[in-house]
Amino acid sequence: MTTDTTSRTQIRLLRSGLQDDGLHSGSRLAYQLQQGRLLRVRRGVYIEAQEWITAPAWTRFDIAIAATALAGPLPLFCREAALRLHGLPLPYIPKKVAARTAEPGWAGTRKPTRMTGTLPPARYLTKYLAQHSSSRRVGTSDVENIPTQHFEPALASNTTRTQLRRAMQDGEFQWPQVQVAADALAPLGGEGLDYRAEPLGLALADTVPRMSFPDAVIVLDAVKALRPPDLSPWEDYIGSQRLAANWRSAWEFADARAESPAESKSRALFHTLGFRAPSLQSTIRTETGSYRCDFCWEEDRVIGEVDGRIKYYDPALLAGRDPGDVVYAEKLREDALRRAGWIVIRWGWKELQNPQLLARRLVQAGVSRQAAARISQRFSDHPA
Repeated sequence: MTTDTTSRTQIRLLRSGLQDDGLHSGSRLAYQLQQGRLLRVRRGVYIEAQEWITAPAWTRFDIAIAATALAGPLPLFCREAALRLHGLPLPYIPKKVAARTAEPGWAGTRKPTRMTGTLPPARYLTKYLAQHSSSRRVGTSDVENIPTQHFEPALASNTTRTQLRRAMQDGEFQWPQVQVAADALAPLGGEGLDYRAEPLGLALADTVPRMSFPDAVIVLDAVKALRPPDLSPWEDYIGSQRLAANWRSAWEFADARAESPAESKSRALFHTLGFRAPSLQSTIRTETGSYRCDFCWEEDRVIGEVDGRIKYYDPALLAGRDPGDVVYAEKLREDALRRAGWIVIRWGWKELQNPQLLARRLVQAGVSRQAAARISQRFSDHPA
């Protein structure tokens, strides 16, 4: 799950090129790679090895996007990469950076640059670990690159691939694109960093219908919270009736009141598992004050709270408080809610990744069930 809770210390990408003294920096950067200090993310684009190896998976994906942009010529990002540049949460870590190509023969995935250059990964890590201690085991998977996958332009329903290729050859095709701020993936930075992406509506239409229902809801809850412009003109780019039905179901279900990807996925799972829909962000009065709750089933007198470890460790959310104080305040809050006659249950990503665990917890708390929704059967388990 992508988040914005990584350190705000800037991560700098380095691009080889002519220096002020007239010399090219490529040899110097390649030497530092051979010494276990840098990694090569794209041809001519490097990053300090420690920054990559210690970064979580979602930050590595962002680094791969930024490195692809720096390597040039400036790509047009699409699908999940475009959604990320538009500031949306991703419900999974993509295995590839998606970009457009005008050349049919270039479509597909090619073997990425080896991050360790001419050094075998194991030998590179020996050099790296001689300079850096690590609290966790570092393996060759930590220096595996993320490739770029190229796609031909998205097709509108009234256009064939042959017609579109001919229009590109004749110079009559205009790529739908927008300029994206250079700090879109902050804290990532690099001299000359620039981004182009497909418009939000096109990126959504070309990506979300291919997701599972819970994943689609995570993205579209965030979209509705942004109050975007009319997206209906882009629905013409949804590839089939089945995908169009997926889009409508997820869009109609999406709710701007969800405040996190975990809340969004919880709502979607309540629906697909057949539980009654809860109220969102309800305020409950108790003897010690009023408390806002993630989910509330009033008729069942059940309150649901979805947690993540981030809540207790992110400085922005702690607001200067000690994590222990936050945990204790949560306990006092729950005690007050229970004295007011409510059953309080909690779950986290462990349950969200195993829906039957979540269902068991809801049943034990007494949350009412209705007929299980069939909507999830129409959605793919993984994006295409």
